[in-house]
Amino acid sequence: MAFGMSAFFGAVVGFVLSFAFVIHCASSQCTNGLCEKKSLSLKTDTRHNYFLDGYVFETWNFSIWEECFNMCLRKYQCISFNFDEVNKTNDSELNDANTNLASGALKAKKGVIYYEPFRNYYDENVNMPKRELLVQKLDKEVS
Repeated sequence: MAFGMSAFFGAVVGFVLSFAFVIHCASSQCTNGLCEKKSLSLKTDTRHNYFLDGYVFETWNFSIWEECFNMCLRKYQCISFNFDEVNKTNDSELNDANTNLASGALKAKKGVIYYEPFRNYYDENVNMPKRELLVQKLDKEVS
């Protein structure tokens, strides 16, 4: 019985942690006082059954969208990405544009999710931008 309860609590903890990531994820990095804040809200920064057409600069084969997100964060050229949940080969496309730069390039395609991570640049010695404060507020509400 103890094994069953342990597995149950492990599953509950895993669900809670995955739910927290689903709502919002973010990372920051500062070099010589200049900072880059990268964040993604699955509620506001994704479009289900859409992809950005014509702006792919790299294609990858990842099993989960989080791997595609992490690759996008490592590439300065990556502004958005498409993840195909149906096609299991070349399912992750990194884009060098987003809907602000190419508003007419968003096309419908079943099974694909378009992600548009937010990158914010600021001086760590100056007050944080308003979006940064909003992200911190959301993070506190999730905790």
